[in-house]
Amino acid sequence: MFKVQSVLYEERQEFIQFYKSNREKIKVHRSDCCFVLKKYDAEVRGQPVAALKFTKVMGDLWLLRNMLVDINFRKQGFGHRLLSDISDFVDGLNDQSRGVYCFPWLNLTSFYCQHGFEEIKVDDKKSTEGFELDSGPSFLLASEILQRYQSYRNRGLDITLCRWNKTRPPVDNIRHN
Repeated sequence: MFKVQSVLYEERQEFIQFYKSNREKIKVHRSDCCFVLKKYDAEVRGQPVAALKFTKVMGDLWLLRNMLVDINFRKQGFGHRLLSDISDFVDGLNDQSRGVYCFPWLNLTSFYCQHGFEEIKVDDKKSTEGFELDSGPSFLLASEILQRYQSYRNRGLDITLCRWNKTRPPVDNIRHN
């Protein structure tokens, strides 16, 4: 059996240890919203399988960060399960803020788009002050998100920019374990 749980700030050490055991570094701040998918069975009581966090950016913007599936559980649908199980939370977060964003690696963009995110095409050659988008949703892109995205791109990271779009229909062919 698998269960998604929110992680309280006071419980962050186990969350951080999960990342360390997968050779990843993470910082958790009091304002972060963290989630973990845990495995429960006769032999294992609450083994973390996948995790992620939402970080508050400049007031009322949120950024999904640090999604990780344990190396021993990859390619089994646990990332899909985690994002599907928290979609109502993300809807609420999005409704109460100026938006929820993520910067997935280019090869993972379609994965995030299956779960309610929509890719925003940004021309890296244009000014961050112009908020100019090549295509995508017709909303004003928050300058804080665009500047952070372009900062990562300027460092050579091969990422895309995605925004939560709860009107996007769910994908039916997602495998859950």
